[in-house]
Amino acid sequence: MQVDNEVLIGTIGKHARLHRQWDFGELPETLTVRRDGLRLTGYPALIDERDSVAMRLLDTRQAADAATRQGVIRLLGFELGDALSRHLKAPPALAAVALQLRGAVAPERLQDDLRAAIADRALVGDDPLPRDREAFAVQVKRARARLPAVVEGALRLLAAVASEHHALSQRIAALPPAQRMLAAEIRTQRDALVYPGFLAATPWPQLAHLPRYLKALARRMARYPEHPERDARQAAEVARWWARYRERADDDRRAGRSSPALEAFRWMLEELRVSLFAQDLRTPAPVSFKRVEKAWAELLRRG
Repeated sequence: MQVDNEVLIGTIGKHARLHRQWDFGELPETLTVRRDGLRLTGYPALIDERDSVAMRLLDTRQAADAATRQGVIRLLGFELGDALSRHLKAPPALAAVALQLRGAVAPERLQDDLRAAIADRALVGDDPLPRDREAFAVQVKRARARLPAVVEGALRLLAAVASEHHALSQRIAALPPAQRMLAAEIRTQRDALVYPGFLAATPWPQLAHLPRYLKALARRMARYPEHPERDARQAAEVARWWARYRERADDDRRAGRSSPALEAFRWMLEELRVSLFAQDLRTPAPVSFKRVEKAWAELLRRG
């Protein structure tokens, strides 16, 4: 893409200008520059500098989109100003929630995580990223309108997660020594769901399911004595799939990649646990080892 916006070009590079509002024209998806006689294509991105944003060229579209999302959120925060601050102020009820989750997340970190999750969902959510001043102005209106509902929903979800996490943790602590391996396994699965930063890191649609996933772990513990051999057999198979997922996720992280299909597979495994160990809690869609195997094969086929 050829860009003739001198303001834009001047803001990219080693001495990038800092911005607190959208005053730089269009943000193109690609930008071709000449360097040492070569034509190179880069991906302009808005970089969050906390008290401002800067524009830089990144090597991949994926990295640019991820960075720009955070940059747009920062600019929207500047635009919304006091209104955003009021909504993100810690509510009195957060203290009780933080107490229930104190073993998993420090209260200060929990509050920061809640703010980040609310900002991401309310200010951008599933909307396309704005790439010019007019689209940004429209996004400001959208964000302002949905902010109260997002705050209410996030607090409600967090309270439900905290309640189930606290109850599950008490059940784990009460398991007899003979079930210490089960306790360790459940604890590991619990900690993969709730950890410092989990609110912002968990896709918003999946946050609504976290209480059910935690409840399913408690159901498994309660029913374990009825069929310990079957439990162990099914758990071992799930663990093998989880190991495959973790290996692929670690490879992607080292390579700077993100895969929506792999993310979906991760939550499919969580639904598989519900289907196997807590059938009464139900799953949104049918899930089985056969379906998991098919989903993994499709994931590998896509590369």
